[in-house]
Amino acid sequence: MVNAATGEADGKKIYKFYCTSCHGPNGGRKIGKAPDLRVSSLTDSEIRQMIMYGSDKGMAAYQALIKGDELDALITHVKSLRN
Repeated sequence: MVNAATGEADGKKIYKFYCTSCHGPNGGRKIGKAPDLRVSSLTDSEIRQMIMYGSDKGMAAYQALIKGDELDALITHVKSLRN
C-alpha cells in the first residue's frame, strides 16, 4: 500500500488495513490479548519480529503479507502511536 502523492509505502494505511481490528485506530483498543501500542517499549527489531512471526498470545504472522518498505513504514507508524 502506497501513498498516492509520494509513491512511498504508507504505514498508516497498512496499519489501518491489518491492525485496527485488534489494536484500534490509535493503538489502544486491546481486543483480546492485543497490547496497548501507545505504551509499548518494543524496539524496532522486536516490533519487526512480532509483525513477521506473530505471538503465542494470538497475534497472527504477517510475513507473507507485509514485506520490505511496507514493513519498515508500518514499524515507523506503530512507533508514532506511542504517548
